[in-house]
Amino acid sequence: MLDKSVYMENKEYIKSKKRNLKEQDLLYLLNNKFNMQEKQYLQTIQEKIKNSTNESEKAYYKRMITLLAEPNLTEIEPHPVKDIVDKIVNSDYYKGFKIVKSPEIVNEYATFDLFFFPKNHVARRPSDSFFIEKKEDTKNSILLRPHTTVIWYYYLLEQGGKEKLEKNWDVKVLSYGKVYRVDNLDKTHHQVFH
Repeated sequence: MLDKSVYMENKEYIKSKKRNLKEQDLLYLLNNKFNMQEKQYLQTIQEKIKNSTNESEKAYYKRMITLLAEPNLTEIEPHPVKDIVDKIVNSDYYKGFKIVKSPEIVNEYATFDLFFFPKNHVARRPSDSFFIEKKEDTKNSILLRPHTTVIWYYYLLEQGGKEKLEKNWDVKVLSYGKVYRVDNLDKTHHQVFH
């Protein structure tokens, strides 16, 4: 995830350009933020922009890059969203909870199948979720994270959660961060939520 120092560094980079962010600037930000797997998905987005002859499709993928480059307000100080997260995380009720992070680009299997979303659920449609690649095999169907519940997949498989469950230990986790939904932009709607 993007920590404060990387954000400040990127902020200075953007200020030094003295112009609106262009696609290459957004890609610079994202390459400093993402893990290797997410960088590969980012390359897929770039290829789709380059190879598409459909202007609407190009705009869709360019929008994804713009959204991914937006700052995670749960990590930026000072910001009210960060203040709320800090109050929750530091409250007595959540003492002993592990903060779990997950990628912002995930597969459909971990996002929907593991949580028993029906195959025809509206959230599985490209009109509701930002799909980089929509495929029949949901493990290879890639999208921008539409909810943070997907952390369970990563926590159980990669961060020791499965072992805790097998030993009947308490599993206490919190997750927060950016999620993405296709929505019409207006004064009350945005495509990134925290």
